[in-house]
Amino acid sequence: INTDINLSVLYSPDSGALTIMPSINYSFSGNFSVNLAYTGMFDLSDNDFNEITALPVRHLISTVFTYSF
Repeated sequence: INTDINLSVLYSPDSGALTIMPSINYSFSGNFSVNLAYTGMFDLSDNDFNEITALPVRHLISTVFTYSF
């Protein structure tokens, strides 16, 4: 089993927006892999409006199963 762990963090100092994107990828036996990922957007400022408050979806969890033959 091969495992890849990734983490990306983006911060916008002018608006106080923080985006966190961790992911993990498992590869089983070379043909089958699973990728689990999360994207979370957080508003760290006291402003009434910024790019995070305008988004309809702030949190996303995705799972991708891949089989190669």
